[in-house]
Amino acid sequence: MKTVLVVDDSLVSRRMVMHALGAVGLADATFREASDGAQALQMLKDEPTDLVCSDLYMPGLTGIELVEQARAAGLEMPFILITSERSETVLDRARAAGAAHIVSKPLNAEDLGQALGTVGAC
Repeated sequence: MKTVLVVDDSLVSRRMVMHALGAVGLADATFREASDGAQALQMLKDEPTDLVCSDLYMPGLTGIELVEQARAAGLEMPFILITSERSETVLDRARAAGAAHIVSKPLNAEDLGQALGTVGAC
């Protein structure tokens, strides 16, 4: 069974992401939640995680900084970043940090399903 960490400062957004993940093939996954990047990083260090779905912009650590710090700590699970950001500079930075896939907001099941296929999560 997969363990998925969903990271977003919005409770509603976290719930929407978990619902969408369940609908596209991860209904049996164990979902954990973090409300910011710092909390997520600690959770990743403390417990095995198969996949991280994170918002890009959050107070404290951004999604990009979360990926960077996870990689610096030797954590290699795939990250899917979810964002409404359209700046190629920012998106290129996310990819360079190690994000496996970037999904645009508004979130839809088809895009999320493609991202899961890309990272081998389903």
